[in-house]
Amino acid sequence: MSFKSIMTAIADALRAKTGKTDKVTLNQIPTEINNVYEAGKKAEYDAFWDAYQENGNRQMYSYAFSGMGWNAETFKPKYVIKPGSGNFAYGLFALFNYGNPNLDFRNYAHLLDLSNVTIGTYMFQDARFDFIDLDLSKFTSLQSAFSEGWSSGKKTTITLKVSEKCTSFNACFSYCTALTNLTFKDGSVIAVTLNLQHSPLTKESIISVVNALSQNVTSQTVTFKKSAKEAAFTDDEWSELIATKPNWTFSLL
Repeated sequence: MSFKSIMTAIADALRAKTGKTDKVTLNQIPTEINNVYEAGKKAEYDAFWDAYQENGNRQMYSYAFSGMGWNAETFKPKYVIKPGSGNFAYGLFALFNYGNPNLDFRNYAHLLDLSNVTIGTYMFQDARFDFIDLDLSKFTSLQSAFSEGWSSGKKTTITLKVSEKCTSFNACFSYCTALTNLTFKDGSVIAVTLNLQHSPLTKESIISVVNALSQNVTSQTVTFKKSAKEAAFTDDEWSELIATKPNWTFSLL
């Protein structure tokens, strides 16, 4: 077999793998070999995510990205994550990135569409995400949604929009011992008992929570961490703040 025919065979093989049709010079062969490798990686990526996300049509995402194996290197979805209605985001990111430094959720927010979801049970439990900013105004339950335990309270900053539709914040922020910045966006309404006893919230965060408490409910309690309140407010400031929501019971633990 002549040298020319060997090189032609190599060029044909490279073109077959890369999809190119141009001539391949001898000097281009190292680059084209690397292109074949990259094309193979792309094909493998497409095959995995097309199957895992059902070509972008997947709706059942319960526990889809939970567990220690999902991290910055492995979490590279091809399609927007759009769970179906109801509870299809149950445990979505539970234990995500466990054992690693927190990831900035702002870098991933464009990959998540929760517009059809109404139940957020365990959605970010023990997930190593920070700077979480979500519109959850359609949600009816946030039970244990951001709770910590195994990851020892690594979330520091959470911004949410909620409404009176949410009838359960049970354990939503349980053991969030690093949560200092919790902001409820304008228009948020909290109409059920909320427990923040483990979170050393800033003054601004506590004010944000109180401002979001509904004026139209009774027999509901909001609990703050006693040391956080004492570090942020004078007695007079605290009295003035809680007087704005006389229909709520304020507890300090």
